Amino acid sequence: MAGVVEWGLLVIFTLCGVNGDSPLYSNEPALRCPPDADPKRCIFKGHQTDEYLFNIDGNNLSVTYGVAYFQMPCLKGVPLDSNLLPSFGRVTAVPRLTLRGCALPEGPLAEVLTARNLSLPAISTLNLYNIPPDSNALTQDHFHLLNLTILSVTSEAPLSVSADFLRNLTLSDLRLVNVNLTSDSLHQLPQTLRLLSIKRSDLEDLPVIALKRFITLNRLEVESKRLHSAPLQVVASLRSVEIRAPLVELTVGAELKNASFSLAAPAPGGSCFVERLMLFGVEEHILQAWLQRCSNIHTLVYRCAAGGSVGREPLQGSGVKTLREFHVRNCRLRDVEPRWLAAATGLLVLDLSSNKIEALPAELVVTCEGLQEASLRNSGAKKADVRALTTATTLRSLDLSYNQLGDLCPTAAEHNPNAVSLLSRLVELRKLELLNTGVTRLCADWRRDLAWLSDLNLRYNNITELQREDFKWRREITSTIDLRNNPIHGLVYASREYRASRESGETASVTIELDSELQCDCGMYWYARSLQDRGGAPARVSLGPLVCTGGTALEDMSLEELVCTVPSPPCPKDCICTAHGGGITVRCNQVGMKRPPDLPSDLSSITLLDLAHNNITEMPTAVMLPTGIMMLNLSYNDLERVNSEAVSSYLGKPGRQLWLAGNPFLCTCENVDGLSALRANSASVSDWEALRCTDGKAIAGVEITTLCTSSLTFSAPLATLCVAAVLALVSVAVFLASPRVRKHIKWLLWRRWPDGWDEEEKDDTNYEYDAFVSFSHCERERAQVVASRLEGMGRRLCVHHRDWRPGELITAQIVSSVHSSRRTIVLLSDQYLASPWPRAEFRTACAHAQRSTSARLVLVLLPELSALPEALSSHPDLAAFVASNTYLEWEDPFFWEKLERAVPVPKVEPITRY
Repeated sequence: MAGVVEWGLLVIFTLCGVNGDSPLYSNEPALRCPPDADPKRCIFKGHQTDEYLFNIDGNNLSVTYGVAYFQMPCLKGVPLDSNLLPSFGRVTAVPRLTLRGCALPEGPLAEVLTARNLSLPAISTLNLYNIPPDSNALTQDHFHLLNLTILSVTSEAPLSVSADFLRNLTLSDLRLVNVNLTSDSLHQLPQTLRLLSIKRSDLEDLPVIALKRFITLNRLEVESKRLHSAPLQVVASLRSVEIRAPLVELTVGAELKNASFSLAAPAPGGSCFVERLMLFGVEEHILQAWLQRCSNIHTLVYRCAAGGSVGREPLQGSGVKTLREFHVRNCRLRDVEPRWLAAATGLLVLDLSSNKIEALPAELVVTCEGLQEASLRNSGAKKADVRALTTATTLRSLDLSYNQLGDLCPTAAEHNPNAVSLLSRLVELRKLELLNTGVTRLCADWRRDLAWLSDLNLRYNNITELQREDFKWRREITSTIDLRNNPIHGLVYASREYRASRESGETASVTIELDSELQCDCGMYWYARSLQDRGGAPARVSLGPLVCTGGTALEDMSLEELVCTVPSPPCPKDCICTAHGGGITVRCNQVGMKRPPDLPSDLSSITLLDLAHNNITEMPTAVMLPTGIMMLNLSYNDLERVNSEAVSSYLGKPGRQLWLAGNPFLCTCENVDGLSALRANSASVSDWEALRCTDGKAIAGVEITTLCTSSLTFSAPLATLCVAAVLALVSVAVFLASPRVRKHIKWLLWRRWPDGWDEEEKDDTNYEYDAFVSFSHCERERAQVVASRLEGMGRRLCVHHRDWRPGELITAQIVSSVHSSRRTIVLLSDQYLASPWPRAEFRTACAHAQRSTSARLVLVLLPELSALPEALSSHPDLAAFVASNTYLEWEDPFFWEKLERAVPVPKVEPITRY
């Protein structure tokens, strides 16, 4: 309670000043040049947070001040009692005071501190660091009027002190570095000390009489090159000691639990109950003596003497049986005795790091049945030495870092996805450190058998690629695989992993950390698609933020950009071949080909063959094309005749597309079979409306059945008149009968759809969906808005990123979605016109609408679309549709009402696809 009150008063003093008449929130800085200082010699330069900057006699000075601390360095030639040094504007209470590089004044420190406006009663901790060599000796007068509990004094050169320099202080902690203490000085140190640290001194002994005075001393630290005796048993309260000295005689008390000795440490005489022991620079026989004498050692940290080694004889003594942690560092382990640790049956932690191991015996840890942690870090270990530790199947943590072990399972040249490492027996392993060990691949047991392995550190290795097996972790616990600082350039993640991740529906339990820039090409396609489809990582494995070469995030890459160039061969001459996640694209445009190229079997996964703008005169037959091809472009060639067999065999597979525009087709009797085959498969001919006869007529408008009819016997004028009359009657009938015509009339008359319009548009045709939404990936949010609005009104919509089946070809999905939907809603934007798949969706929907009486194509112009004529200038099929059909505009105030009427609620229940 007293401590709380003391700190409360300290805060009040700090905020308001000792006299309470000056709030802290004054515009004036807390520190400033003294009022009587020469303004040319002391210049205040400002402050930020707790740092105050001054310029004293041309030298910059930085003073640190906070609520609980004040720290000021001294300048050469500027004494501590100089009136040039900064001071507070009012009396200020600071509990911890630090002065660096300051020579001791001749008079009391209290006078100097009072001149700085520091409150003397508030100072409880004083640190005098780096006292310069020319300083005055430290005397009792320096601490006059100070009430310190903690004092630290550090001198650059041996500092002289008077024997009674601390007589009037009641200290709990005292630290002295490079201070010349005599035996007489020890006798006069405060009896209230709990911590005493004397380093870089010339102490020759620790007198028993002096040590007995410290009835509350808990920790003792001594560093002296002349100290030979340490009778520590006389300090009954001593629990921790650290001595660096050439001791020849040592005794310890029953309460001493933590001990650290350097240079020399003879085994203590009498009883020893030390629990944590650190021995640095001592011989192995001294280590054995401590284990014989002390019966309760739990932790032992040992470093050999210069030129020494360890492990040449078994550890013996009562202290070995209680040993739980054994750390042996910098001891040049060589020919280790097989039974070196045989008596340490309760050992839990074995640290053999920073050694130069030549060989570890296989029997080394056989008797350590409960060993949980082991380390061979930076010890020159080899695979045989690792095997010596794998006999301890209870290990939970193993550190093998900075040893050139290479792969612990078969190398990539002998790649076997099921190959296990040397560690496969360690089924309890939780943490495995393999930094900078030459690893090039992950082993199967790390993924499959070591089910509790939650922390695998593989930084600074030579892993260049993640294989598909590296994504198949069997984990019920959250795990982290650290692969940073590896030259990883790609991922082998195929379509089957993509499908499996979509079907599993599981969340990631393994995180793989990467920091290298990846080569984002076709090998990254399926992983990128998984990220975009799921809105996150594939199931069970999550990779950190993936960055492609150049700094672009993988999730921001367009799937169309993730391609690889296929060299020639196998790519045909004069062609450009690119591989992507769905297959291979072969483009042979404008190279003067007269016949389709021969495609080697290496390119069996071709999905698109582009032969546009060549001089090909015959269509390729089925045997000339790869079985997986889905798109064939023969536009703008010299095809006159259509091979009906080639058309039927190619388009007989669902989802395939064909381009033929720009060819001089003969619309004659001998070409009837080929033209009939095209018409029968016109839905799969993407540019069907653009096909022309040699006389310029659209093939879609040619009455093929009349091409082989004999000439009529009546006169040409009469025939012309009859044909004209028939056409006129048909046109009127079509005009009056067509719902679309009536829609145009209503549109012109009413300028909006009146009530009752939806009744006319309803039909009884059974479809799975009421509408399929076609859009570019940039308009995904708008598509979601459309879906939410219409589905909220009872309609059922098909949206590709939500409803398409994983693993099926995109072209097949497009055809299926259009044919199973009553309407197709097209969200038209510049991005839509620039993307190949949305345009394919439009062509399929347009062709379906022309053949079906119930299918409709609803075109929505988005605000981001450029001026309509310019936007459609390079898309004649879309321009033709816009010119002859009505469309909706997103910013139309009646847009949602019109859209809801354009997609009527069906009179029949939607079918369900199984």
